[in-house]
Amino acid sequence: MLEFDFRQIDQDIYGSLSYAEGMPTDPAKTALLIVDMMPALTNSKIGAARAYSKSLSVGIKYFDERVQDMVIPNIGKFLEFFRKQEMTIVYIVTWSETDDLSDMQPYWQRAIRRYEALLGEQVWRKWNEGMQICDEIAPRGHELVLPKRTSSAFSSSMLDFCLKNAGIETVVLTGCNTNGCVFETAVVGNNMGYDFILASDATACFAPALQDVAETWIARHFGIVRTTDETIALLRADEGKK
Repeated sequence: MLEFDFRQIDQDIYGSLSYAEGMPTDPAKTALLIVDMMPALTNSKIGAARAYSKSLSVGIKYFDERVQDMVIPNIGKFLEFFRKQEMTIVYIVTWSETDDLSDMQPYWQRAIRRYEALLGEQVWRKWNEGMQICDEIAPRGHELVLPKRTSSAFSSSMLDFCLKNAGIETVVLTGCNTNGCVFETAVVGNNMGYDFILASDATACFAPALQDVAETWIARHFGIVRTTDETIALLRADEGKK
């Protein structure tokens, strides 16, 4: 398999300038977004993730381990901080609420039907096994859970409406997949005026190279990329300036 140093290629072409140099981070205007953290999408023994494990040309052991050992614990750190500071928390889930998938976009209808043919069972419906948010990071009663029907959370949910009503300008991105729904949420959300902090160790996709590409493009065009601890420290520092 050919390997490319995408970060170095990007640096060679574009130089070191970051799109988000000097990006403000006001904790009062910052929300935590947790994308698609359901076992059926993050555990290769269940649901659509099991279909991924059967259909991809590479195994997803790396993905499984990263979710369990890194992503879930770090989202837990974010939840502790955001809850203590009484900051905005939003969970995004992707599911269908119809048997015939008529509430999903055509691309997802086709993909879900392929997964079902492969597994011989229904997946992606709200009521299917593993479609509720992982227990370790489950929402509390007052925290928003918004369903989406497309890759970007801004395209097919109430996310923009809710964030604007809450006065949110900056979104901390966590969850899965970094190069899929997380990335597309940043792309569409940036066009709607939001800044982003991608939590590099609270996100996951199927291979390290894909993670590198997503982080590089988000850092170049849509926000900043920081670890969980760096992000919390950044928000604490900005809170202290107020």
